[in-house]
Amino acid sequence: MIIQQLRVFQIIQRRSLSQHASISSIRSSNQRNYSISRLFQQHTPTTDHGIESLRPHEITSTLSVPPEITRPPYALSGAVKDNSMTNVILLHGEESVRRMSKAARTARMGLDVACSVAKPGMTTDDIDKIVHNKLVQAGAYPSPLNYSGFPKSICSSVNEVICHGIPDTRPLQFGDVVSFDVSCYIGGVHGDNCGTGRDT
Repeated sequence: MIIQQLRVFQIIQRRSLSQHASISSIRSSNQRNYSISRLFQQHTPTTDHGIESLRPHEITSTLSVPPEITRPPYALSGAVKDNSMTNVILLHGEESVRRMSKAARTARMGLDVACSVAKPGMTTDDIDKIVHNKLVQAGAYPSPLNYSGFPKSICSSVNEVICHGIPDTRPLQFGDVVSFDVSCYIGGVHGDNCGTGRDT
């Protein structure tokens, strides 16, 4: 069962996937350091908790979006422009708030779908396809798709992957801790949320 812990999640701008996968370190509760050299580098066979560590798995082709769906500026090129308005506070009217509310509800729908279908044996690539189709059916563009070249429609971070993991063909296992980032673009605005849970 996936137990959801929702939190507001801001997509971190990445200049390239190689930089996104650069060396990171985390400190465990027992104060030992662990390093992840790359998201898809082969690790030791098992973690301290007996769960098999991640190994490289196939990343399938990028999914398409129907031409009638409105795309964010980066959708075709993958280039994300620097935001020169980071210190500017925008005051939104009722119409803008309505559009943001719709985008947020659509993103939450996608997250609920991802969490509901996640189970042992299911791959994160399967989940990506399911959520992609649901978002497209709702008239939304999956925000992660081609953001700085990101190849998938959601982010799926399993176990030692810290964040923004790329869905692949690895089947989920009992005991995996999985985070899904589901974001979408609809009505000219983005809706974004994340859920974390454990397969038990």
